[in-house]
Amino acid sequence: MSEDREEPQIIYIDRSDKATYDKLVEKGGPLEGMEYKYIFLLAMALGYINNIKTESIERIPGGLFRTSYLNTYEKAIIKAIAIAEEGSLDALLDKRKIYSLAEQYATGGIKILQNIAFDKFGKDLYKKLLDELKR
Repeated sequence: MSEDREEPQIIYIDRSDKATYDKLVEKGGPLEGMEYKYIFLLAMALGYINNIKTESIERIPGGLFRTSYLNTYEKAIIKAIAIAEEGSLDALLDKRKIYSLAEQYATGGIKILQNIAFDKFGKDLYKKLLDELKR
């Protein structure tokens, strides 16, 4: 099987974003205790709906989490973004590209999530996130 048809085993984020992920989930953080995969998916969705992606990322060693941690529905969201981006179901043929797009959008979206989470209205984070995602 060719390499592009195999699902990657690791989800990567940009090296400069790791501190943000950690700060979001740390004790007392706005998303305390939340799994990294959920932060990644939120960031990806925010990046996608705002059309912000970073094409070149400096991957953190070891990655953020394994793709095996994603359930079927979470993988479907990632695939839906790839289909929308490419405008064709052919996007599903290159699994590496699917996940690369997700990483690019998450890199763009983490800045938005960071701004929402750490501004003076951080206590209303969930409402603000819902409003942003509905938009």
